[in-house]
Amino acid sequence: MSDVHANFEAYEGTVSTETTLTFNRKSRKIVILNDHASNDLTYKFKAGQDTGTLKATESLSVYLRTNQVILNSTSAPYRVWVFG
Repeated sequence: MSDVHANFEAYEGTVSTETTLTFNRKSRKIVILNDHASNDLTYKFKAGQDTGTLKATESLSVYLRTNQVILNSTSAPYRVWVFG
């Protein structure tokens, strides 16, 4: 699959409770980065889904058609890049 995409959105901040990021359009590829040196960051792509965990400084790159990601942590800075 090609990594050439027409649209790009970037989100960053610090998660301290469950936070839902809603994108302007459905993604084709999502990159999630946990920028904290010691705290974990959990993620899921829809309510009711099992969560995945990014350990400190880990990242995830996934090809997925969705318009949201749900993040949670006690306190972790994050970056999310959405390609569509």
